[in-house]
Amino acid sequence: MTPTLSPREIDVFKLVLDGKSDWEIASILGISAKTVNYHVENAKRKLDASTRVRAIAIALRDGLIAFPVASEEPIDLDDPRRARPMLSRHSSAGHAAMA
Repeated sequence: MTPTLSPREIDVFKLVLDGKSDWEIASILGISAKTVNYHVENAKRKLDASTRVRAIAIALRDGLIAFPVASEEPIDLDDPRRARPMLSRHSSAGHAAMA
């Protein structure tokens, strides 16, 4: 039997899926970051998931949320502020960056 999420848990999960932090979700929904975390933890419990990522994967698989999520502010994957360098343990660039 597929568990049900509350409308607020679904709202929060959609924003988590969209890459928002607890603080950003709280600002968007007009609730505290602590309340956001409460909804995430409650949904994780309902979905029997130990992590936020696993809970989102289960919610997607079970059709509780859909991807992609249209947010108020679309994610720009080309935005250099979102980029994180992929450092290889064997690359000289990686060693230089870590030194």
